[in-house]
Amino acid sequence: MSEITLVTAYFNIGRGSWTGFSRDNNKYIRYFEHWARLKNKLIVYTTPDIADKVKEIRRRFGLENRTTVISIQDVTTSVPDVYNAIKSVMTNKESWLFHKKLNHPESWNYLYNYVTNIKPFWVQDAIKKGLADGMIAWIDFGYDHGGEEFPDPKDFDFLWSYPFTPFIHIFLAKELDQKPIFKIVQSMDTYIRGGIMLAPDFLWTQFWKDSYKAIIALSNCGLADDDQTITLMAYRRHPENFETHLTTYWGEALRAYGGERLHLRPQKGKKTPTLLRELKQYMQQKRIAFDIKRRHGSEIEKKYFS
Repeated sequence: MSEITLVTAYFNIGRGSWTGFSRDNNKYIRYFEHWARLKNKLIVYTTPDIADKVKEIRRRFGLENRTTVISIQDVTTSVPDVYNAIKSVMTNKESWLFHKKLNHPESWNYLYNYVTNIKPFWVQDAIKKGLADGMIAWIDFGYDHGGEEFPDPKDFDFLWSYPFTPFIHIFLAKELDQKPIFKIVQSMDTYIRGGIMLAPDFLWTQFWKDSYKAIIALSNCGLADDDQTITLMAYRRHPENFETHLTTYWGEALRAYGGERLHLRPQKGKKTPTLLRELKQYMQQKRIAFDIKRRHGSEIEKKYFS
């Protein structure tokens, strides 16, 4: 069973001052430290001020020789056309107002969408530099948010391996459907858990090409979104390159595929009762039917969409 190489990145985009979404550098360093015992080879892209902290954490766990840190002074110059496209869209007030939740960063912060959109870029860059080959996983720098699901950091003290098939592996929050992308951007639905993604080296290169095309296509429509929607668009472009895994919690991508030693924190969330869920679906269907009738579309619906 071949080892999995890990790639991650962290850049300070001013999140420490975001109301309701505040996470400063120190918090992200603690998040990283929580999972940094993983014994896999790790490539980290970050700013010079964070690079030494990353090295020190891995050194403390005896993993300095398994760690490569690449300093990036200004992340906006790494993929400038993508940065400019997203910025142009997201400084348009009409684009902001299109979103359901105006306070969420994917609605208003172009730096947030930029750094999340270019996750595959860093992986293919590591491949080009000869730093990674074989099966490679993207893992978020802030993975598990310091123990949100896996409370004991010592549980991460293992070499992650798993016999993944030679496809792009993405982990779903819910079943995929054919909902138009513009509706997904507007409603801010989440289909994909982007904290971990895996693929063999040759498919990461294609994954970035498809992600790049998705970002530009979306921006040409006057829209932008975070990596979850961009990944979905890449999947729709070449579904034959992907293998999807439906999951019930964020950490399942690691725990269920080689990380069984991780102890899961008891889940406190309450499931929506089946009857209430069915009632909500029924009311939604009624609202749609009323709206179609109000907009003189009943006959068209019967003829073309029944």
